[in-house]
Amino acid sequence: MTGQAALGRIGPDILGIAVEPRPGAVVIHIAARQKSAEVAEDLADLTGDLGAFLAGGPEQHSTITTDLHIGQADSAWPGRQHALLYLAKTPGS
Repeated sequence: MTGQAALGRIGPDILGIAVEPRPGAVVIHIAARQKSAEVAEDLADLTGDLGAFLAGGPEQHSTITTDLHIGQADSAWPGRQHALLYLAKTPGS
């Protein structure tokens, strides 16, 4: 469901999106080139859309949080160890 919520929310500054399920919570890990108002708005929209997708289901009371990492979606990014939804192509790949 997080993948559906992310459609249209992946701007040029987003380098990676990963999801970490926790008991009673969902953490959306984002790797971004920079912190900007556009990135913050996209993250707010993403969490709102995911909340709407979860409404009425068993996860409807799950807390949805985001963890924004400024930098590459490499091994230093905390989201790298979780379910990857999106990785931007890097030059030469």
